[in-house]
Amino acid sequence: MEKGSYRGRRVDFSKHTTPRFNPYLFAGSFRTRLGCGACALALVTGTPPETIASKKRSSHYSDEFMLRYLRKRGFKVTRLTLCNISTATSSIGSAHVLLISQLFRQNEGTWVILYEGTCYHNFMQYSLETVAGGVKVEEKRRFEIPVAAVRISGWVGTVHGSI
Repeated sequence: MEKGSYRGRRVDFSKHTTPRFNPYLFAGSFRTRLGCGACALALVTGTPPETIASKKRSSHYSDEFMLRYLRKRGFKVTRLTLCNISTATSSIGSAHVLLISQLFRQNEGTWVILYEGTCYHNFMQYSLETVAGGVKVEEKRRFEIPVAAVRISGWVGTVHGSI
């Protein structure tokens, strides 16, 4: 997680909550081989992961690519930094859709989406209580803090195009 800066306005994370998140869960185990970055973007946007993967030349999905992809499709995205979290006027909670970049092995990362106690990875759903309960204490330190809070306010049912 980047340090960020204390300059500028304080972030009001309450403006980035959503009353309802309707994830797009695509079927087919072949899709999970397209990469967790493509799967995470597909889960939020509804664009098939094979379409997203076809636009990339590598299997690496950088933070910048992920945020740019969402912004181009009308999503309001806020990069989380140590500074803007520590000086925020409101906290991050379960009503936020969080896109998380995790480095879990040397030179190998993964992308997940968190919302209301559920973790989505490659179109699989896991309870956060189950995920946290199965992680050894030594391994918990390796997980990084969220990269972006995605605002999807008013998203009800299937959405096509930008929000």
